Formats: sequence, C-alpha cells, structure tokens
Amino acid sequence: MDLTTVVSVFALVFLAELGDKTQLVAFSMTATARSPWPVFFGASAALVFSSLLAAVVGGAAGNAFGESLAVKLVSASLFVVFGLMMLVEREDPPVKKAFLDALLLESQGARLLRRVLASYPHPDAAHVSREISGDEAAHEALFRFLIKKKRFFSDDINHDCSLPGVSSELRIAGGLKDMPPREALHELIRIEQACGRFYAFLARHIADSHQEEAQLGAELEGMVMEEARHERLLAGLISSESRSGEAEK
Repeated sequence: MDLTTVVSVFALVFLAELGDKTQLVAFSMTATARSPWPVFFGASAALVFSSLLAAVVGGAAGNAFGESLAVKLVSASLFVVFGLMMLVEREDPPVKKAFLDALLLESQGARLLRRVLASYPHPDAAHVSREISGDEAAHEALFRFLIKKKRFFSDDINHDCSLPGVSSELRIAGGLKDMPPREALHELIRIEQACGRFYAFLARHIADSHQEEAQLGAELEGMVMEEARHERLLAGLISSESRSGEAEK
C-alpha cells in the first residue's frame, strides 16, 4: 500500500469535509440524538460507501482508458474546475445562517434544558421541562421546513440592518451543561429571549413585506408568545427557589 497516497487523500478529504454541509447535518442530528454514536456510525458508513463507490468507478475508468496523457489532463482539469467552483460558489444568504442557528438552538437548547431541569431541585421542574420541550419541537420543525423550501433566501430580509444583531444572539454559552443549575437557568432564559426576538423580527418582516403569508406570520407571533411563556416558567422556578431559601432562613 502506498502510504504517501493514503496520507495525501486523507488530508484532502478531511479538509474538504471540514465545515461542509454533510458535517453540519451530522452536527444538527447529533444535537437532537440521545447519543452521538449512532450519528457517528451512520455518517461514517455513508462516507465510507460513497468513497468506495468513487474509488471503484475511478479504478474501472483507469483500467479502461489506461494512464494516458489525455486521462491525466482530463483528471487534472476536472480537479481544477471543481476547485474553482468551490471558490466562486455564492455565499449562503445571512437569513439561511440565522435559520440554521435557530434550528440548532431549538434542538440543542431543548436537550440541554431537559438535562438541567432533570436535576433541578424544584417539584415543578419536570413539568416545565416537558411543556417547553413540546413547544421547541414544533419550532424546530418549522425551521426545518423554511430551510428545505429556501424561504426568504433571496429576499430583501438579507439586507435588513437588524438581522445581524438578532442572529448574533442565536448561540449557547459554552459549558452550559456544567454550569450550576441556577446559572444554567439564567442562560436558558437568555436563549428563550434571543429566540423570541428573532421570531418577532421575522414576523415583522412578513407583516411589512409579505402580507400574503399572514398565516406564517401568525405562527411566528404565536412562537414569540410561547418563548415569553417559557421565560416566565423558568424565571418562576428561580424565584420560587429564592423564596424557599429565604423562608428557611
């Protein structure tokens, strides 16, 4: 086996897949799965079989046409063409990135919320966790639909000066799962607020520019209200705990 070829192919494929859509899909699916290992094995198997197909077809082509100069020139030309296509590929519209961030925030945030509230010392924590998780699943489904249908990807919303601000908040603080329960709840409240502001931004855009999509706008407004209710539920757990602590003193 030519070790040099193995190393060079590994480096090229690894760099090509780093940050690729395939990796983002695996990242999103891992965020919603109970364990990362099924996603890892599934994605690995898919990459192995697609690489096997490429190697088999390439080997057959090499055997059929031999190592002539024409074959080498065509191979090199295709490599250059695909490389140039990747370089000049149009950048994803800002709203698509915001949708992907919102989707990830809803799925990963719901998973972290269940983990935090599972050990939170309050009798209503389990009920709050179930109630919020049910809503977040519906929110996640809507954003999967918007991304699949490429809604607003070419819309003037991408030039709205408010979009960078609201989308920059669609993130989760590092180490949330290791935070003390009370601090983690405050971060979860911030996440609910960030999602609510983004949904309100989208609803306003629809009301201003897409009156024909009033149903989608109403759905987003309903999600804003749900996020505000989630915020109150989480804040209620904190204030109830504070009152209990004061009563014990």
